Amino acid sequence: MTIFKTCTILLLAFVSTTLASQADSIEYHVGSNPNWYEESKYATWENGLLISIRNDDDSRDSISLKEIISGHDKETVFRDQHDQIVNYKTFQDKVILLDFWFIRCPPCIVDLPGLDLLNQKINSEDFEIITFANDSMPEIRKTLLSKRDFNFRIIPNVYIVNSSYPYKLLIGRDQAYVDSKVGGTIDKASIKSLLDKYIPLVTTELNKIKGP
Repeated sequence: MTIFKTCTILLLAFVSTTLASQADSIEYHVGSNPNWYEESKYATWENGLLISIRNDDDSRDSISLKEIISGHDKETVFRDQHDQIVNYKTFQDKVILLDFWFIRCPPCIVDLPGLDLLNQKINSEDFEIITFANDSMPEIRKTLLSKRDFNFRIIPNVYIVNSSYPYKLLIGRDQAYVDSKVGGTIDKASIKSLLDKYIPLVTTELNKIKGP
């Protein structure tokens, strides 16, 4: 074997090992939208935060979730995993963290226990986490809720339009944009990163509610 071939093999082995060791910290941006970066920012909220609904009772394209949250759409009603109603009243006078996910999205699933922990740490009636899953509720129950429950709302059969997954959006009590994040990781620090990011943001918004 020549020296060149030997060096090439060693180099490939090194690259392969390095990539394998970093696999758990890869940043995921699940989706086909080439403009995910721009559309995951403030403009998404400004454009209405469009969703599609896919279930037997209600199948619609390009519904504005912003219109529902702001109370301009009083007709659209969702049902969470406990069959509780989620509509425009759910969002009134609260700080809301929205999370869009689906079962076969690894970083989406990694974040869910972190959201649960965030809810526990904030522990405020003025804060609520509402998540929207692409999957049907039977699939969510079979795959996820059969193993554990979560103390935040899960709404099935909702797709966010023109964005990648996971996607999070924090909204203040006045329905103003606060922060958004697209993508995620599957490393062990993901939950800590989520808490480090959102505890200060949510606390600041809650303090605005309480006032001086």
